[in-house]
Amino acid sequence: ANSGGNGSVSWEPCSPLTSVISIDEHSENTESQGVATPTAEQLPLPDVAEATPQPPSGFVAPPHWRKPQNLLKKQDRIAIADRALNFVLRMESMIKGNQAAVMNSAFAIFDHLTARQSRDRDSRALINDGNKPETFWYLIEMMYRYQASKDPLTLNKCKEEWREHLQTPGYDYQELCFMSSDRYWAVTSSSRNTTMLYRRQTGEATYAGGIVETYSYKNDDYRILSSQTVLFMALSSYLAEFTKDPEFLKYAIPSATCIKANMLDSHTTLVSDWVIDAFTATFIEEGGVSCALTGICIEGLSILASVTGDDTWRSLALSMAESAMQSKAWHGRNGVLSIGSDSVSFESDVIKSHKGLLNRGLLVAYQRNPSNIHFRDLVRSYINVQYNALLDLSSDGDSYGVNWDGPYTGPYSHGQLAALDTLIAAIGVNE
Repeated sequence: ANSGGNGSVSWEPCSPLTSVISIDEHSENTESQGVATPTAEQLPLPDVAEATPQPPSGFVAPPHWRKPQNLLKKQDRIAIADRALNFVLRMESMIKGNQAAVMNSAFAIFDHLTARQSRDRDSRALINDGNKPETFWYLIEMMYRYQASKDPLTLNKCKEEWREHLQTPGYDYQELCFMSSDRYWAVTSSSRNTTMLYRRQTGEATYAGGIVETYSYKNDDYRILSSQTVLFMALSSYLAEFTKDPEFLKYAIPSATCIKANMLDSHTTLVSDWVIDAFTATFIEEGGVSCALTGICIEGLSILASVTGDDTWRSLALSMAESAMQSKAWHGRNGVLSIGSDSVSFESDVIKSHKGLLNRGLLVAYQRNPSNIHFRDLVRSYINVQYNALLDLSSDGDSYGVNWDGPYTGPYSHGQLAALDTLIAAIGVNE
């Protein structure tokens, strides 16, 4: 998925904790009453324990956000999301590939949040086996299904398919392979007479941990994809958590390192949808920052931080989440997500159907940071803004449009898919 532009909006400054007491005024009052003026050392210390802690400057919801509260009861929010899931099944014939994985992932996340296990839906039949780039979407879907069902067969199948992507590139059509730093790939381009690079030509930044896509019909076409690297990092982090096997961290951590070093926009820390030539380490496609990939990366980094206890990944996830929620490129002034709408003709259907993945990632970050009250308050407010906009401005009954800021333009599979993760996230962040 591609989206253009980047930027940020300013946040309202925090109010000071306490007002400043004038020593001079105090002196005048006490002296007029014949009372000795106390020295600075004799003045009582402020009651720090009772002072209200203020959030970091970034973790404050701007006052112009539209409807950041949610007044619905939890059972009503569950019912609304459940009806939306049922409605999307009417459109199932139009949903294929990674969109099917996004849809069935939403069913599994809903089941997990609501302690239901009634709809374990498998996207394998809807994903083209010859199209390898869809694979990681499907495997992440399996992680959500395992989280809801705890079926060991689902977990074991995911582990088997994950291992297929650790080998040296072969000759399969569009094969996805992990770029390892502990062995050299003796892959030579027949037309360019060069070998695949682990590092940029400067020798400073490594691509080890990246995912390479190969094409059998072009034996010199090896591409490092930020999209597949982000998916692989999130998938490996989930596998590390669910299996308790440190093997998966040997892959999740290098992928996260590669993303941090090479695949984030330098101004916003949002994930850029880039395609990089593995031989020359030059950019083939620079698609701009991606809302969907940023959401998946926030999710994966939050899981990785929980598994490793490494605050490097937690800090990056929080920074990325804050930047995503304040991106001018993605929101109107009222805080409603504006990308992926009918009014933007150049945006793809994938951007429209996948933009809700940002809220999926924010939900996981919210769940994985239980003690960070101010961050959780901000995420809750942000998701409620999107939730209320969907219900008020972009819906007709259980059908949701792609223009979250309105108007609703009719039933549309991409709009319904994008809405699911927001409707579900509102269940999880409003306890």
